[in-house]
Amino acid sequence: VVILLVTFVPQPFTVIPSQRAVVFEDLAGTDISSMNRTIPLNSSIPPLAFAVKNTGPFREDIVVNLRLFNLASFGFVIRFIAYKIGSNTTPVDVDTVTFQLNASQWAILDLRVISPPPPWPGPLPVDVNFEVHATTRDDVVSSNLTVTLHVTP
Repeated sequence: VVILLVTFVPQPFTVIPSQRAVVFEDLAGTDISSMNRTIPLNSSIPPLAFAVKNTGPFREDIVVNLRLFNLASFGFVIRFIAYKIGSNTTPVDVDTVTFQLNASQWAILDLRVISPPPPWPGPLPVDVNFEVHATTRDDVVSSNLTVTLHVTP
């Protein structure tokens, strides 16, 4: 017991961060924070495809939703139409998707964009924005992807 008391050196506890993160990537695996597309009135564009990646060390529940601001009131229809994790593709038609990603795993999301019919309430062309918001279920970690649509006649 004496040896234990003489040789005991107290060590402070340290907090090791978990490095939780959710990021958007293009299909080549490059981090992205924005996308730009041109869309004429009264039309649709090929689905926007991008990935949401869990870069943390643990399995996470991920919630991805659209922040359309006022685009729906102008007649835009913007919806997730599918997501793919590994080799499993899940068709959907929603504005919010929830899925689980393992550490360093990603989900590829397809987003449909349909523009409103004419008339537009101002001069064209014009740029409008919306966001894709990804977060962990506990809202501790999040990321945003800004999509700019260049609306033409």
